[in-house]
Amino acid sequence: MSEIRSQPCPRCYLCGKIGQAVHVHLQDKLFGAPGTWNLKECSDKACGLLWMDPMPVLEDLPKAYASYYTHGAVQEKTGHRRLRDLYREVKKAHLASALGYESESVNWLARWLSKLLFFFPERRQGIEGEVMFLTAQSGGKVLDIGCGSGERLEKMRSLGWTVSGIDFDEKAVGIAKSRGLDVSCGTIPGTWFPTESFDVVIMNHVIEHVPDPIELLRECNRILKPGGKVVLTTPNSSCWGHRLFKKNWRGLEPPRHLHVFCPSSMEQTLRRAGFGVVLVRSLASTFIWRLSLTLRLDLTNRSAKDFRFAIARWLGFVLSSAAHAALIFDALAGECLWIVATKDSAPRMLNSENKIAFDSSRALV
Repeated sequence: MSEIRSQPCPRCYLCGKIGQAVHVHLQDKLFGAPGTWNLKECSDKACGLLWMDPMPVLEDLPKAYASYYTHGAVQEKTGHRRLRDLYREVKKAHLASALGYESESVNWLARWLSKLLFFFPERRQGIEGEVMFLTAQSGGKVLDIGCGSGERLEKMRSLGWTVSGIDFDEKAVGIAKSRGLDVSCGTIPGTWFPTESFDVVIMNHVIEHVPDPIELLRECNRILKPGGKVVLTTPNSSCWGHRLFKKNWRGLEPPRHLHVFCPSSMEQTLRRAGFGVVLVRSLASTFIWRLSLTLRLDLTNRSAKDFRFAIARWLGFVLSSAAHAALIFDALAGECLWIVATKDSAPRMLNSENKIAFDSSRALV
């Protein structure tokens, strides 16, 4: 693979202060993008942004994705068909009770089994995360930026949303269109949508890949209706996992994660784009714990039969479960941030130190 050109980026994107090196000589152990990369942290603790210095030049960014996750259609899981069908019904029942996506077709057994999800918070989180934790809004218009091949949009359409999507991957867009979805190939900004045309814009682990997050969010502000919301997820640099694994934390992902946010830097980014922060929640992630362990144990080029993979999988589950419990006491413990910001709405300032509203309950948008 050819070299990825880079350029110096010594100052914070948000406040302009000089950065301090926190991780140096990083390599892409997961997908083999060339180069050695450094991460800096803003010297202003009230900001807390992490960023790459040097940073890939815009024209060479596609090289960082040459062997990245494919956007192909998700393969149907193997296993007992009746159990799979029952689990789908359980998920419908949970979405109905938790987020208002009522479905008259759900049978009594699925509704009863869905109550047991109370004892499995990460499974519950995964089900609600399929719709970005959004409550039902029949006929509401949603745009998914970075929609891939459309699995989330297809799910949300089945729950009553009017859906649109955009992705830079032509193959993924083709798959999404084959599902009858309204999906465009392009980027934001770059693709024109009418002003005030969406109730919700969602981005699932997109903002950290973007060279100019404020520009992207300003465009989201423009295309949202008054009172509309942008809902996004992104790695949380303040999490326990980053403190533990340091340069091996999966949320860093050099050289694709150009900016890595904490709650305060995410708040500042949204404010400068014209939003009011309504809610910030951190979420635990078994996936990130497991991959961080894989990086720490240097298993990325090992055979899948290596017994340490099993250890990493088991420990990932244990540590993620501990992080779920820790959210009760530390709102920043989770590996990811889930943020909701409202157009033309003032933020609720519940924490004078962080200037942000943290939520550890199950109250949603």
